Amino acid sequence: RRPRLVSAIVSDDLSSIAVNFDLDMLAVDCCDCSNLLTSADRFGKGALCIWETRAIRVWFGFQSSLSPGMIIQVQSGVRSKMGAPVDERFRASPLAKPRLSIAATPRMSGPSVVGPCDV
Repeated sequence: RRPRLVSAIVSDDLSSIAVNFDLDMLAVDCCDCSNLLTSADRFGKGALCIWETRAIRVWFGFQSSLSPGMIIQVQSGVRSKMGAPVDERFRASPLAKPRLSIAATPRMSGPSVVGPCDV
């Protein structure tokens, strides 16, 4: 049977996405996202794609431009561990928001005392 892309979800810490499959996949290439996923330029400069057993973990690079709802699509050459290519009908998935995102903590820094020459 051919593998299917079942979901693409942003990690809770907003640093990566997991592109999940229903079967164990053949880890043929590490790091170059363009060989695995379309629109790899949206992952940011220096993004890394690392294979996990049933997923591709995409670590965002500088200035990534992804947002929930964007379509994540697997390249046609991606195959299961048994050698079957990904089912054409299930090569794409909308990017889901994190299950439990970590709240941002804003911080300001600056002098605690302002003198007459600082104004």
